Amino acid sequence: MPVAKITKSAVDRMEPNSVLWDTDLKGFGVRRHHTNGRHFLLRYRFDGRQTFKKIGRFGSPWTVELARNEALRLLGLIVTGTNPAVAERKGDTFGQELPRYLDHKAGVKPGTLRQMSLYLRKQAAPLHSLALTDIDRRAIAQLLSDVERGSGPVARNRMRSCLSAFFGWLVKEGLIDANPVSGTGKADEGGSRDRVFTGTNLNLNWGRPIGD
Repeated sequence: MPVAKITKSAVDRMEPNSVLWDTDLKGFGVRRHHTNGRHFLLRYRFDGRQTFKKIGRFGSPWTVELARNEALRLLGLIVTGTNPAVAERKGDTFGQELPRYLDHKAGVKPGTLRQMSLYLRKQAAPLHSLALTDIDRRAIAQLLSDVERGSGPVARNRMRSCLSAFFGWLVKEGLIDANPVSGTGKADEGGSRDRVFTGTNLNLNWGRPIGD
């Protein structure tokens, strides 16, 4: 099967009825059907069985970058023992709606979008596999507490703002009835010198800066 780094130009050049597998991210691929339709997918093994998970149709909102990030998220679920195909059947999840939300926010300042993406993709990773209807105030409060404990009150408050905006958008989209961030507490920043998560110290181990 063809193997190459998946880029927009590579996807555009695909022949009908072909599949291209990425050289950089194992299992990430794109399939072109006999028509012009192209779909991103992830090939993975769970409990010894090979599974294919469709990510989305090439085009808006599923750019190559967003599809690659979604593949990374799904691989993260597998590492934690969650089968993405099973999680999907439980209903719309945090992780499923996140790429669409970030695409919706593409018009904000690049720095703002980058920070928002870091918080919601990395720090909020424990929520990704949860159905939107299963995320309540208690789950949000626990996450905020973990963020504050690992990164300080400023990081907690920024995370809270990012989550509130995301869930507020979900309410407008009709996916949930109420914002679960409402009623959660803000931290007293108090001019402390606590650490704040940035792109330089944020890693996939969502609760701790690199080097701790």
